[in-house]
Amino acid sequence: MSGNTDSTYYNIELNYSVLLFLLLSSLQVYSLLFTGLASNSKYALFGAVRAVAQMIAYEVPFVLSICPVIIFSQSFNFYVILKVQEQSC
Repeated sequence: MSGNTDSTYYNIELNYSVLLFLLLSSLQVYSLLFTGLASNSKYALFGAVRAVAQMIAYEVPFVLSICPVIIFSQSFNFYVILKVQEQSC
């Protein structure tokens, strides 16, 4: 087997990494809306608005399910959340 077998993980500690993750995961809503706007068809726009509403409806419970983890760990940092979960086991 040839290739690089280096398994080094790079840890970038961001104080608000959970918020950054939520921000990046919600950006796809804008792409759907803009594709509906760019199509110059009212039916495609209605479909895009429906898809955006559905995605927002799925993101609200997703964010609410992350809230207890943030409250329990008292941090928005993924590394701190991981260490709190490691200590609680």
